[in-house]
Amino acid sequence: MHNRAMESKLRVLVVDDEVALGELYLNFLGRIGANVVLCDHPQKAWQAIDKDVYDLIITDFKMPIITGDEFI
Repeated sequence: MHNRAMESKLRVLVVDDEVALGELYLNFLGRIGANVVLCDHPQKAWQAIDKDVYDLIITDFKMPIITGDEFI
C-alpha cells in the first residue's frame, strides 16, 4: 500500500516579522524533518500559499499591516 503521507515531509509555512523567532521555528521544525517556508511579511506568505500547499501554517498575531487573525 502506498501512502502519500508516508512518502512526503510535513510542509509548514511560518509567518513572522521577527526574523530571529522565525529562524527558531525553522531550526526546531527542521529537526523533526519538516519542510519549512519562512515568510517575514503576510504578502510573501500569501504568495507562498498561491504557489504551494501546506499542512500547517504558524503565524504571529502582531504583525505590521495586518494581524495574524486577519491573515488567517
